[in-house]
Amino acid sequence: MPPEMKKTVSLMMAQMQRGPIPHPIYEKITSEHITKLIDTSDKDSERGLKDTSQRRRYSMLFALLIAAVFVFLVIYLRTSDPELLKSLIGYLIVFAGGMGAGYGYKAWRDKER
Repeated sequence: MPPEMKKTVSLMMAQMQRGPIPHPIYEKITSEHITKLIDTSDKDSERGLKDTSQRRRYSMLFALLIAAVFVFLVIYLRTSDPELLKSLIGYLIVFAGGMGAGYGYKAWRDKER
């Protein structure tokens, strides 16, 4: 083997014994960068928890509002027009059944994927 090729092969063999070459960015990352990444991750987690609690609060408020309107209509229509109350309750039952069927169908499709 020519001497230049021998030198190149010996350098390649020495490189292989040391292991893979690290990425240059790894040498520039400091502990401050890692601390900043952890802090950012913590803040994102806190925001997610806050969003979830607000979503629950608004859902509860919405459910209570719907229940209050329903109770008001039942009390008002019971005395003024009982036939309208019966048809309204029938429509609400059909509507709730349709929503339940739609939710069940969506859950079935999501499970299938």
